[in-house]
Parts: sequence; C-alpha cells; structure tokens
Amino acid sequence: MHQKDWDELAPKFEKTVYDIVATDQDGVLAGLVARVHPRPTRDVLVDLGCGIGTFVEEFGGRFRSVVGVDFSEAQIEHARKLA
Repeated sequence: MHQKDWDELAPKFEKTVYDIVATDQDGVLAGLVARVHPRPTRDVLVDLGCGIGTFVEEFGGRFRSVVGVDFSEAQIEHARKLA
C-alpha cells in the first residue's frame, strides 16, 4: 500500500484495519509491555507505524513520554483527534 491508501483509510481505520490492541482478548500485549518494566519517570514508548494510536493510548501512560510515527499524515491527525 502507498501513503495515499493509508491516508484514505484514516477516517474508517477502526472498522477496516486490524487493531492488535482491540483484538488482544488474552492480555498478551499488556504482558509483553509489563515484561519490559517501563519506568514512568524515565522510559519513552516509540510506536513505529502507530496508525491511529491505539497502542499508545492503551500503554502510553506507563512511560515518561511517547512518540508515534506513521508515514500517513492522515492517520497521525486522526490519532491526535482521538487522543
């Protein structure tokens, strides 16, 4: 897919793109994040390919700061609106 394709998906991302946070019924992601032992006064969460930011929204509070990167500006803007 190209950047334009991802930009077009931004407004309907939740319904059309697989979201690992929303589908993690068994808490696998939370377990993996916990194993990293994030320190809220020191560590930074970097989410490459953050989409609309569901991972950052779910786990970002465990870190001092977060950085979400996506090559789709529309996805980033949508993430900002949701946050």
